[in-house]
Amino acid sequence: MLRRLAAILAAAASPPEVVGRLGGEELLIVLPNTDEATAFDRCETIRRAIAAYDFAPITHHIPVTVSIGVATARGAETTSAALLTDADRNLYAAKRSGRNRVMTARR
Repeated sequence: MLRRLAAILAAAASPPEVVGRLGGEELLIVLPNTDEATAFDRCETIRRAIAAYDFAPITHHIPVTVSIGVATARGAETTSAALLTDADRNLYAAKRSGRNRVMTARR
């Protein structure tokens, strides 16, 4: 199933964007030079694509959804560790808010 999710993310990305696995069930997509509103829209498109994908042969009809945390750099001093912390915080906010959603610092 993670391979299918990664394939959906990879199809949504184009160079210089990068898709990777952080570990466990967490995947990452890096969207360089993308503002928060655009990142939110891109992630919302990905979330809908995953929700619409037919995972039934893999999950035996258990629905698959994703919660996505979005973080954006606020200047050249933003570190990758700070971005991951922000994205993780927004991810858990999405889960607490009912799952199957995209959350940013403002949304």
